[in-house]
Amino acid sequence: MQHATGVVVNPDGTLQLTGSNVAFASHPGTAIVSNTLDAALVTSQPTVHLPEINILGDRIALLNATVDASSTNSGGVVRIGGDYQGQGIFTASQTYVSPDSMLRADALQQGDGG
Repeated sequence: MQHATGVVVNPDGTLQLTGSNVAFASHPGTAIVSNTLDAALVTSQPTVHLPEINILGDRIALLNATVDASSTNSGGVVRIGGDYQGQGIFTASQTYVSPDSMLRADALQQGDGG
């Protein structure tokens, strides 16, 4: 099994995940996330709004990414490429999450994680 180590733009405009045979076309509908998306909410006050991160598109790649929607009293929501069983929002045709990526929707002090 090979793991992606980066991204290269090929002459034909496709994006090649280096260290793997995975390629994505770089036209509209492609979402690539690398680094950190942080919507974590740490507060001593109760809140009715939970952190939420949606990464949507037809083709999605997370490369060495950290996606964090944790919250003090209840975990938030992370959606990558759609919703549970394709309900509610657009569903991606391809999704890749590298082994070094981390997804968090933790309850930091009490409650259930997302």
